[in-house]
Amino acid sequence: MAALVFRPVAPFFVIKFDYGGSLMKKQRFYIISHTHWDREWYQPFQEYRVRLVRLMDDLLDFMEQTPDYPYFHLDGQTIVLEDYLAIRPENETRLRNLIAQGRLIIGPWYVMPDEFLVSGESLVRNLQKGHQICAEYNTQPMKNGYVTDIFGHNAQLPQILKGFGIDTAVLFRGVGDDPKDAFEWEGADGSRVTAFRLDRDRSYSNFYFSLRWPFEGRSIDWDEFAERASQMLQRSRNAATCDVFLLMDGVDHIDVEH
Repeated sequence: MAALVFRPVAPFFVIKFDYGGSLMKKQRFYIISHTHWDREWYQPFQEYRVRLVRLMDDLLDFMEQTPDYPYFHLDGQTIVLEDYLAIRPENETRLRNLIAQGRLIIGPWYVMPDEFLVSGESLVRNLQKGHQICAEYNTQPMKNGYVTDIFGHNAQLPQILKGFGIDTAVLFRGVGDDPKDAFEWEGADGSRVTAFRLDRDRSYSNFYFSLRWPFEGRSIDWDEFAERASQMLQRSRNAATCDVFLLMDGVDHIDVEH
């Protein structure tokens, strides 16, 4: 069993794993606090907006009161800002301040698309709108083709992303059976981006389901935490192409962790 030593170095953890020998291998895990946001799914839009307003009210309060909480990722979308401010216009300055500080990560999309239900022009205009809104907040959009809840991918998406200066993507479904977590994605026109595939079972919630959800409603048992962390590490190592790992601490429509 590996002995784990957690050393927080915001915004990541450096973790050492002792396998019983003299060699200590240092690896870097980036832990991304986020929510995944469907505007409408098993509830109608306005019911989800009630939840969004609650989430954003709490998020603004928490981040303002906790300056060492580094960032929160808004699912690659900017439409959540419009949906929220339609109800809470008085909080626009607070939003702008956190975005300017780089603590609220927005863009590059207006809304996460379904690539098979819309035209190529729609995908382009979606990114244009997302970039436009980011510019209105005086910030650069996250330069990543973040499409994590899509059931398949357009063969020309690398070309579209490259047209916006984006040369990486984070994917989940629709990428075949390659067991590794990263690959070079070549589009129909020969454009290439570096793509990262999320955990095939836990998607954008691998940290959440491994180390947060099991302790909801009860105190953390640190021995159990270490065991679960070791299991998470092994899953990540099995797929890893390098010694840097992406741990997604969030799930569908979840609030910030206090």
